Amino acid sequence: MSGTWQIYCDEAELAVECARAAERSSIAVEPEIVEDALVRARMAVADGGRVALALASAPEPGALVRLAQASRAGARAVPMAVVTEPEPRRRARWLGGDLGLVAVGEIGPLLAAMALLDASAPHPWTASTRALEPLDRVRLGDAVTSGRGGGRLVRVDDGRLGWTRGSSTAVVVGLPRDVGKALRALRTRDLAT
Repeated sequence: MSGTWQIYCDEAELAVECARAAERSSIAVEPEIVEDALVRARMAVADGGRVALALASAPEPGALVRLAQASRAGARAVPMAVVTEPEPRRRARWLGGDLGLVAVGEIGPLLAAMALLDASAPHPWTASTRALEPLDRVRLGDAVTSGRGGGRLVRVDDGRLGWTRGSSTAVVVGLPRDVGKALRALRTRDLAT
């Protein structure tokens, strides 16, 4: 899948981080700073848009429920980074994942999840890691599980990992720790939907 991701941000610094992180990848993004990020994201998903969120404030549970409903109705995954204090971030990630959103706690994992969604990677948490260095596998941790059909994770450049299926060119996903967090969030979403 290709196209531009609209990233609704509630802080200017997060919009800048998203734009800078996207420059190092193949992901096309348009970060936008808005006061009502979850409402705007819900409306865009309902219109068929490719939407992500980068939030410095933990979202209200009701707003997450409404966003998840729109995500399911539109059959669109919605990646969301909640970059705030540890406890509110943990709660938002837990609730978002439980509702079927791709919920992470930082911008790197957000962009990694978006790259895997762009690649239409089926069950990427079952990807083969055989081609990776042992240290990369350690950094992925328990993010990769056994299974078939998840493609392959490979080293691409500058310590970043890519995902590929068959003999296709690898899509740059991100640094191993970010990829691990993205894989966990995608697996949690899959279990919830």
